Amino acid sequence: MKALSAHSVQAYTTPLKAVFTAAVNNGDVGRHPFVGAKLPLLPSRAVDETLLPSGQQVQDIADEFRQEWALSVWLMAGLGLRKGEMLGLRVGDFLDDRVRIRRQVTRVEGVEGAVLGPLKHRREGDWRDIPLATNLSDAAREHVDRYGTGPDGALFQTISGTLVSTPGYSRTFRNAMKTLGYNWSPRDLRHWFASTALSNGLPLLDVSRWLGRKSIKETADTYGHLTPDSTGRAVRVMGLALTQHRADSVLTEVA
Repeated sequence: MKALSAHSVQAYTTPLKAVFTAAVNNGDVGRHPFVGAKLPLLPSRAVDETLLPSGQQVQDIADEFRQEWALSVWLMAGLGLRKGEMLGLRVGDFLDDRVRIRRQVTRVEGVEGAVLGPLKHRREGDWRDIPLATNLSDAAREHVDRYGTGPDGALFQTISGTLVSTPGYSRTFRNAMKTLGYNWSPRDLRHWFASTALSNGLPLLDVSRWLGRKSIKETADTYGHLTPDSTGRAVRVMGLALTQHRADSVLTEVA
């Protein structure tokens, strides 16, 4: 029998641990069976930013893509979208200075083709906003003018006018990678967004929210090392605060 990966073990044990915790709290069992259990350690989540594409390489990927889908590359890189979220975009999701992410293209067992569903980690009807760069907004407008829209204003469509499925998009992406000699996936474009935002000083909490992560801890584990070192700034801030406090104390004593 093939051994389970650490991620698979975590996926199976997490709900079981929750059930047993509830059982212990309710008095149904006397002892949590997971106490003392040695579970495999998960590999580091940290993204190695040196292995991500450069801005020019992102452009190379877009140039190599089939032109009616080329914008998709920059939407994932410029908004940090998951593949299914990008494929689920509609014209009406583009607001003045942001994009409202409301849905994703997904797969349902027994259903042929692309299916729209709620966002990952979210309920039906939930949404999130992501800042939209002006040049990306202009590119989306030009894309619609040139290629039109698919079902219900979908930004991308197949030759037959249907929604693009995630497997179909993945095949196109892999073909572009093979031609270019690269080994990246759509997820690396999402990483590119996060690493670019954080290394330029944007707040971790904001980036986590834009990415639609389940928790800020997950974002910190993956990208926290990319945030600029704040030691110098902390020295200045605390020095100023302590100096002001000491001055206030002296003034009080004199009075």
